[in-house]
Amino acid sequence: MATTSGSYDISTSRDGIIARALRIVGAIGQGETPSATAITESSEALNDLVKEWESDGMPLWAISTWIIPLVTNVVQYSIANGPLKVIQAWGRNSDSNTDSPLVRITRMQYQMLGSKASTGTPSQLWYDPPGNSTKAGTATIFTAPDSNAASNVTIYLAGQKPFEDFDAATDVPDFPSYWFNALKWGLADQLSYEYGIGLSERAMISKKADLHKYNALSFGTEEGSLLLQPTPKFTT
Repeated sequence: MATTSGSYDISTSRDGIIARALRIVGAIGQGETPSATAITESSEALNDLVKEWESDGMPLWAISTWIIPLVTNVVQYSIANGPLKVIQAWGRNSDSNTDSPLVRITRMQYQMLGSKASTGTPSQLWYDPPGNSTKAGTATIFTAPDSNAASNVTIYLAGQKPFEDFDAATDVPDFPSYWFNALKWGLADQLSYEYGIGLSERAMISKKADLHKYNALSFGTEEGSLLLQPTPKFTT
């Protein structure tokens, strides 16, 4: 009797993604190996594509947590490989074992706050994400932690992590396996312009790429209860 494999470890690599994308656009045939130049140029396109996809939102698998130990009177904290965007912030008091949400504010809202020398337990947070010249984000809190907060409170951030680069031939995607088709067809869509694919075939590749990306994105959303509450309305 036939049996299933019992395994769930199928994977791909940077050069595997590139080879399939090049086959899709007809740049290489079955069993052929891409040239070194084709791999270099396709790797650049693949990394550009992955970085652009960081702007697509907050897929569940890309949400991570960062921990910020507090220091007395320090309001700014550099976070190596910080989140691209913070969606939630809270303080955890180890003494009472309770969590308290921090209000996320904008740069302007932070600048409009009162004395930055005020101390206590932080209740608000402004986050400046990593830029081109740095891989670190900066979290700025208000108020400045006093000695009690520094001893007992730790700040947690939940946000979208950056996607890792494809640097080497054997690098595997920083994506779940259900994104493999989206990566390969997405790269083929990018390369179809460089390889002079005809308009009708290019449109087909683009449509397939959009479909695979849509399928992958739609699966990566968090599911939970939806609570609806009517707004009270009084008439006279």
